[in-house]
Amino acid sequence: MTEKESLELISQMIRQTKDRLAIGSGNLLLVWGYVCVAVSLLVYGLVMYTRDARMCILYFLVPVLGACLQGFVLKRMQRKYGNAENFTTRIVNKVWGVVGIVFIIATVVCAYFFMMAHTTTWVAMFVLGLVAPGFGCTVTGYVLRETSMVVGGYMGIALGVAMLCTVLSDSVLPAAWCLAFAASYVLMMVVPGHYLNRKARRQNHKECER
Repeated sequence: MTEKESLELISQMIRQTKDRLAIGSGNLLLVWGYVCVAVSLLVYGLVMYTRDARMCILYFLVPVLGACLQGFVLKRMQRKYGNAENFTTRIVNKVWGVVGIVFIIATVVCAYFFMMAHTTTWVAMFVLGLVAPGFGCTVTGYVLRETSMVVGGYMGIALGVAMLCTVLSDSVLPAAWCLAFAASYVLMMVVPGHYLNRKARRQNHKECER
């Protein structure tokens, strides 16, 4: 193998790894994005129908459904692309690992206060549910150099802070915030997820034409 052929092989491996990361990131973003949107719409509909804020407990469906679907998607990705990992994927995995741990801690604490009949404390879960993923999307967007994720992440953080300020100003948090929550996940995960997958398909199509 000549030096030129070696460089071309290395370049091809880098491109394949980049495509694999883009496809994986897009699929996982879509899983969590659509789950959050669907559950938010469900909660909004039930709260409006029953006029009972305790319907917000159905947000526990998010980690359950999200984890199950993520496991299914990851298995498909491993069968198709293998378990190759590089520095970029390790950074992204660590970032979302931290976000996941924050969610677990927040869920346990918020669930305790919720079960003690302090239903208004569930607002903290709303805030963390926007700020923590917003942070994860923003960092991931910078790592992958994807502007859609960076912008969506910042918008999620801004909405989370706005929600916190609404509560601290002694204002009643309306059920419409469930819709805002859903819209935020569309911007943070659904749109970037589709964009990453479309970008990966374009890259793969170009590689096949060479």
